[in-house]
Amino acid sequence: MIPRRVFGDLRSITNIYLTKEQSPQATGALILLHGSGDNGDCFRLTVDHLLNGRACFPHIKIIYPSAWTIPYSPSGGIPVPTWFDVSGYAMEAEENEAELRVATRDLLQIIDKLGAEGIPRNRIVIGGFSRGGAMAAHLALCSAPDLAGVGVMSSWIPSTSNFYQCFPENLNRGRSPQLLQMHGDDDDLIDPSLAQQTFAKLRSLGVHGNFLTYPGQNHEVSRQELEDFFSFVSKLVPE
Repeated sequence: MIPRRVFGDLRSITNIYLTKEQSPQATGALILLHGSGDNGDCFRLTVDHLLNGRACFPHIKIIYPSAWTIPYSPSGGIPVPTWFDVSGYAMEAEENEAELRVATRDLLQIIDKLGAEGIPRNRIVIGGFSRGGAMAAHLALCSAPDLAGVGVMSSWIPSTSNFYQCFPENLNRGRSPQLLQMHGDDDDLIDPSLAQQTFAKLRSLGVHGNFLTYPGQNHEVSRQELEDFFSFVSKLVPE
């Protein structure tokens, strides 16, 4: 764990965990965001376990932030660690925009700190699982379109979200990270159709990317999914 104060005044992030690159100096970075009810350290351990201890790169540092604990509507309003609230698991759901703005500001501070260390935005990828995937999509496509890429695992963006109004301006300026969206076809929490509708909408608006489906996978992270995502990151941020 590294001190939060290194990245400035963070409100939505409680802890930050780091997997160091294998070389003396990182030239790229990957920010991975956990899902609701999880934290950065547990997510780090899960990813490392699923990849048999190979959740690292020779030149890319991996950062696992932990989100604040806030009331979460899908769990009946019980406070859980999550990035921002959403009213339910549907295309008509409402997102908490105030919480989203705070989390975006904090993650941008981490990105700016990486820039001060010599890692440019076009060598940074952000990804996340479930609510973390939605957070990653919001950040990359709306607020940091000069990132190299974004990975969205088992998540979606409601049709009511302001997200669909903010990022087309970036596309018009020729700025958009590559998207890799992944979803299990047996997800009983976030229906695969929600992810498919999101991806179709993004493609229709000009986002470039791919959608991968994992047969028999529920609402979880799988080894194959992580291997696909880490390969995606390696191609976008080569040594």
